[in-house]
Amino acid sequence: MTERSALDCIDHENRWRIAARILATLPLAYNWVFRDTLGAAYPHLESVIFKEIARDTLGQIEHFTSRPHTPAEVADALFSVSTILFGPSLQGKAISQSDEKITVEITACPLVETAESLKIEKDRAFTICNAYSRALVERLNPDFTIENRHAICLGEETCKFVIGRPGMI
Repeated sequence: MTERSALDCIDHENRWRIAARILATLPLAYNWVFRDTLGAAYPHLESVIFKEIARDTLGQIEHFTSRPHTPAEVADALFSVSTILFGPSLQGKAISQSDEKITVEITACPLVETAESLKIEKDRAFTICNAYSRALVERLNPDFTIENRHAICLGEETCKFVIGRPGMI
């Protein structure tokens, strides 16, 4: 090793972008390789994997934040964690909010960007996002769930999802 490593030449922002890109690539690659082979069993396996990732992720960040108690706090935590994991290209905002639920619109998604650049069918990003976001929301606060209403990866302009209590969204 030299006195100055290659890592020293990469600033922190670009290190984060590189790690986030790799992290976005992994579930897409696994989905691409295994979904067709395993068939109906794959969604369950994907769900189990993301539940474990959610558990570990929250274990890593619990020292920095308190457990969210409202739909808006859950949405904020989901967006923050997702940005840490998948990078700053994730763009979105709340478009409606009440005490019972919050609707969030995503205008740029790193999973879709990665699928496009790898020439993997974008609809594969939907099953990944759905498994990931459901596992994380329900781990952040088991009183809440998430429902996807629109998805960029399914050909729509934006993603829209609602977070709230089951039966209230």
